Amino acid sequence: MKLSSHLSLSCASLLWAFLFLLSCVRVRAQDNLVNPKFDQPTDEELSMKNYSPDPDAEAVVLYSWMDIYYDYNSKGLQVIKERKIRYKVLKEDGTKVANVEIPYLSIPGNRTMEEFVSGIKAVAYNLDGGKVTRTRMDGSLIHRERADKNMMVMKFAVPQVKVGTVLEVQYKMTSDFYDNIDTWYAQGAFPVRFAGYRLTIPDFFKFQVEYSGFYTLQGSQRKTSSNLRIPGLPSSVTMTEYMFVGSNIPAMKGDAYVWNVGDFRAKVTAELSSVQIPGELIKNYTTTWGEISKTLLAEKDFGGRLGQACPYKDEIAALPLSSMNVRKKMEAVCALLRRKLKWNGKYGFWGKSLKQVAEEGTGDNAELNFVLMSMLREAGLKAEPVVMRSRDRGRMPLTHPSEKFLNTFIVSVEENDSSLLFYDASAEMGAVNVMPARLYVDKGVIPLTMGIKEVDLTEYAVGKETDVVQASLSAEGLLTGNISSLYTGLAALAKREALKAAKDSSSYVSEMAKENGVAITAYSVKGKTDFSDRVSTVASFSRHCDGDGTHIYLNPFLFAPVNKSPFPAPMRNIPIEFPYKMTHLSSVMIRLPEGYTVEEVPAPVQVATGQRGILVLIQVVGEGSILRVNYRISINETQYVMEEYPSVKAIFDRIVDECQKLVVIKKVG
Repeated sequence: MKLSSHLSLSCASLLWAFLFLLSCVRVRAQDNLVNPKFDQPTDEELSMKNYSPDPDAEAVVLYSWMDIYYDYNSKGLQVIKERKIRYKVLKEDGTKVANVEIPYLSIPGNRTMEEFVSGIKAVAYNLDGGKVTRTRMDGSLIHRERADKNMMVMKFAVPQVKVGTVLEVQYKMTSDFYDNIDTWYAQGAFPVRFAGYRLTIPDFFKFQVEYSGFYTLQGSQRKTSSNLRIPGLPSSVTMTEYMFVGSNIPAMKGDAYVWNVGDFRAKVTAELSSVQIPGELIKNYTTTWGEISKTLLAEKDFGGRLGQACPYKDEIAALPLSSMNVRKKMEAVCALLRRKLKWNGKYGFWGKSLKQVAEEGTGDNAELNFVLMSMLREAGLKAEPVVMRSRDRGRMPLTHPSEKFLNTFIVSVEENDSSLLFYDASAEMGAVNVMPARLYVDKGVIPLTMGIKEVDLTEYAVGKETDVVQASLSAEGLLTGNISSLYTGLAALAKREALKAAKDSSSYVSEMAKENGVAITAYSVKGKTDFSDRVSTVASFSRHCDGDGTHIYLNPFLFAPVNKSPFPAPMRNIPIEFPYKMTHLSSVMIRLPEGYTVEEVPAPVQVATGQRGILVLIQVVGEGSILRVNYRISINETQYVMEEYPSVKAIFDRIVDECQKLVVIKKVG
């Protein structure tokens, strides 16, 4: 590997980089000490007990650096990525930094275009009795796994990483894919003391380089030159050098209420738009979804699978489809697929032959979806793939469509000219239009021979729970009754998943009783394994209420919709993204003991966020010997910006507060 091109610009660029860092990074002796030297952890780094800007941090990134530049050798033009990172482990959970994964491109059978990782060095430094011990990772601990058709992952675990360890990891990746520069993230799950990124690009490449995220990086660029020694070109090539740095970058962690936290972390992207080598025509890399559609349909492992014969023709022919409408036909075919094939728990994009998948009886969602489309078409339905980037991978860029951002697809069926139905083979406990929440993206693309069709799947991400409670209260304060619940849409899927996740049915019922402060004497479920968008349950329960002989104090919010607020923190540094739109309705009727009446009830409640994105209605009414409670909680929008967090938090705090209030029942005889 020739490094002359990089070395020829290093001296000048390092001086510029040093001056740039001094102008952007304030170095303070205690809180922001930047140590760029590897193999030489400082006394302060080794003895650090906590990170003062974030005392709860499990670990801190002391120094992070990425240097990307171009080189030319006998294989042609290559992009070189040099990575260095230093951690300090502060708590036991921070030891996870010892588990390192490095993804890289590796296309089977293609030896002319590849990526390879070299120069891996990982060292754990520990203070033992005042002396520094170094534990170097042995190369035998490195192993490789195939992640998908085009990607491999190099994995290793660095030994002797514990609380107090300073861990350094560095490596170099050489890539023949000179048009591909991965997104660089300055921010992550741990706070970062210093992060820096240098990107040096020949001017015959036209890249769109931009940073985004809620934390602002310091950025700058300048012109320089390098001797790349490319045949036919001048010896001196003009370069553009970009630099981005940040210091004291706060941690940004994800939770159940953000689809992908990487969408909001500080990062730098570089997308190639064109190449114009002197003396040659310009080559445009900017593409459209229409062009991507044509490429996908021409791919053997994608478009080629769409034209393969259905492996279950006889089984499709045996289904009584002639009397069914489109939706019922789709449901019957999807149910047949679930009986024939088993999802292996993985998501994919490309597929093996349909015959091979059928013979193996299992596959990832893409492989099963290819089979499903052949079955649906055999049944006379118009089935097409909807390609996407699943929520957990982050949103697709709006400004530059690219095939590299796609990671899976689902199946669509045209119900009529204006309506589509959807299903994915990973929805083993779902139904038509009922799939795992990660698949309800705001941009899906249907590749068609004559163009594309874009769909917003978030419109289909809806769930509903309806509870009906009928109970009786005795003069001794014993409340007994039944609750009948109907779950539809994604609420039905969530219920099935919760039932499956439980150790067994008795432990599930026991946990449910504990959570709601009742004793459950009977519990039944319908639709637990059905291919449908609904599940229903019935539970018999009892609860003892406090009293003093003349009064009974009753909490009428049986099986409360929210027992604990999901937003306890006073502040939030990322938006709120609910998995789907949700409505929870409850109607409670409690018959009072003879000689008792309602003396005092909580005031009615009607609260909402601005535009009624979240709406809460609660009403408790005493009508003679009957106490009625009705409440409605509607999450009508899934996304809320950080400025809306206080109002969202206030609503959930209010729900929890209201669900703890008591009704006073008075003896009148």
